[in-house]
Amino acid sequence: MYVILIELCLFLASELAKKLARILGNARFSLNLAAVCLVLFLVGGFLAFTPKYLETQFFIPAWHANAVMGTKIIASFNTRN
Repeated sequence: MYVILIELCLFLASELAKKLARILGNARFSLNLAAVCLVLFLVGGFLAFTPKYLETQFFIPAWHANAVMGTKIIASFNTRN
């Protein structure tokens, strides 16, 4: 019973490796994946550091900067298509 389960897992792992190699070998997919990752890093950094930027540049308290960002995020989710 366990031998069959191990063989099945090894077969699925080898098939997964083959399919991943085939997908990642596609240049268009790889470049698109890299672009999406960079955009997500950009958005994540923007959302993480904007309240501190607002505090230092406009001399507003932390609670107000966070309230502004929270309102902005909620408004952007409500205006999505």
